[in-house]
Amino acid sequence: VILYELTTGRRLFSGSEIDVMTAIVERDVTPPSVWVPGFPAELERILLAVDDPTRFDRLAVVAPYMRLEAEQVPPDPEWLEGLRTDWPGFIVPFMHSVFTEQHSVEVIAVMIGIGLEATPEVIVTQELELDWQGPARLLGRVTCPTLVVHGEADAAVPAELAEGIVAALPNARLELIPAGGHRPDIRTPELVNPLLLDFLLDL
Repeated sequence: VILYELTTGRRLFSGSEIDVMTAIVERDVTPPSVWVPGFPAELERILLAVDDPTRFDRLAVVAPYMRLEAEQVPPDPEWLEGLRTDWPGFIVPFMHSVFTEQHSVEVIAVMIGIGLEATPEVIVTQELELDWQGPARLLGRVTCPTLVVHGEADAAVPAELAEGIVAALPNARLELIPAGGHRPDIRTPELVNPLLLDFLLDL
């Protein structure tokens, strides 16, 4: 509960102490991304799984990102200012680094268009306010079966990071998508979706 409130700036539930304790046990938790635009999906899933392990039979994540090193590294102010002054200069090369698979020209063009409609403040706020080391400190407490899917050739987030995440989870396995980039779920869903279905449905 405390971790949820620290990362979202909101109370998990309101009311009397009895009301709050009852809600923690019985009510659904509002995902942090509802309150914090750009909240990292992997941190959100970990928060929800840690806060109430009995509600989650299993956990699946694609291309997770977190910082495993203990030391908090502050964001570079010049880089943040560069996002504000030249947003396309970030979005265009970033999307090319995300989709490194062959024949990705059309997907890259679509994703660049989506990215340019967004605002750099989403990334700036995320870098300034989020504790990127937080998820790493929680990994050992995620006891449900976990599947991590990652692109073997991910240029944005190297597969070695996914290997480190899986090593820190008590009950996890890693599936590497051959020649996959950073978002194999978007680029090659025909490879990713069967893995997710088999795992989530325990086939």
